[in-house]
Amino acid sequence: MRRFLLSLYFLATCAGASQGQITAEVQKDKVRFLDGKNLVMELVLKDPEITRPYFTSLHSPNGLQLTRNHPPKPGADPVDHADMHPGLWLAFGNLSGFDYWRNKARVLNTRFDLDEFPEKGSLGFKLTNHYLKGLKPGASVLCEETSSFQLSKKGDTYVLDWTARFRSTTEEITFGDQEEMGLGVRVNTLLSVKKGGRIQNQEGGVNEKGTWGKQSGRCEYSGKLEGKTAGLSIEPQAGNFRISWFHSRDYGLMVANPFGRKAFTKREESSHRVPKGEVFQLGFRVELFDK
Repeated sequence: MRRFLLSLYFLATCAGASQGQITAEVQKDKVRFLDGKNLVMELVLKDPEITRPYFTSLHSPNGLQLTRNHPPKPGADPVDHADMHPGLWLAFGNLSGFDYWRNKARVLNTRFDLDEFPEKGSLGFKLTNHYLKGLKPGASVLCEETSSFQLSKKGDTYVLDWTARFRSTTEEITFGDQEEMGLGVRVNTLLSVKKGGRIQNQEGGVNEKGTWGKQSGRCEYSGKLEGKTAGLSIEPQAGNFRISWFHSRDYGLMVANPFGRKAFTKREESSHRVPKGEVFQLGFRVELFDK
């Protein structure tokens, strides 16, 4: 059934490709998002090395690659965290004691759908993921994530709006307190501060020294690529349960994390509990730009 749905949507989106709209090309275990013939990004649904879905190969409207090569290219990229920093991802180092960030427990994609009625000028799609209690075949489900996306082009910027909802029908779930929690991105090596790039948050903090561990409504990572200023930003939704701290590093990492109170401030450890049957929502806007 899932294969039939994917094939059906593939045919539907290809029909609109000639109109210059953002379209989805469904392949085995991944989806390619295109602006005409130009790649915008890829969504990997299943990977033998990384135990959760993720986006990779994010591009600006002029075709500049904004995320690190995946896998990293020795000599061109630092190769650290190759199976943890693939591009753009949502993951948690401590969700009810399970570590989905470091690939020690599996997030299993069970469904991909394109919206029949997306917002005007955008491509809408949805993911359903099951968070398993470990890696072994047959591991039980801790909770379900349903994520809704709107991908659009606004002038010299691609905009990805991501709303994730978590719910368990069997037990309470708990989001713990770590640096490695939330929405993360690993930028193109040439955009990193170490290569001349710049991190800046909404409050004017600059680079790792001025942005790491600081709460902000928006943080941007940018630099020069092929003579253009290019980069990306993360803007947590105002409706999230808490303002995000940013785990931002000069080597090219930026993570919006609303959970790490002790990790970032040394204050009391946070523990966000979601009762059985209740829905917990997180939302983020990611902008990909050049000018």
